Amino acid sequence: MASSNDKQDSSQTTESEAGPSGASASGGVSTTDPSGVDEFLGIPDSEAKMFAVHPLEWCPHLETVKPVPPQGLNTKATCQNEECGTVKENWVCLACYEVYCGRFIQEHMLMHSLESSHAMTLSYSDLSVWCYPCDSYVHNEIVISAKRAAHINKFGTDIPGTK
Repeated sequence: MASSNDKQDSSQTTESEAGPSGASASGGVSTTDPSGVDEFLGIPDSEAKMFAVHPLEWCPHLETVKPVPPQGLNTKATCQNEECGTVKENWVCLACYEVYCGRFIQEHMLMHSLESSHAMTLSYSDLSVWCYPCDSYVHNEIVISAKRAAHINKFGTDIPGTK
């Protein structure tokens, strides 16, 4: 995370904004100045900048997303790599619904994507969807059923505001 003394423009991306492959989300990074928060935190206006990653609303790989399996999703599933087995930062492939760990653990989902050409994956940590070939987060109606299944399994309730 950048210190308040670092000068960044909206074209720069911090590590926390990077997606599972390590690159910035090409969906876009924007800068806003919420003076209420900055004022509360005592940050001078000249140093106040916040960043947000905006997911793509569409990508050509959405057509590879398969329906959620009848048994649903298990957000507590372990990484399916036989040498790993972690439950930390796991992702589910939206083409075959196999579960592998993310890049901060042992990069097994990245390896799965490279070996299988499966593009879209859903994070069991924050329920975001990442497209490896587009190198971006994606939010589209096509991925809602997978997000809902994961949310219900993880929290025991549907996504607020959905029907």
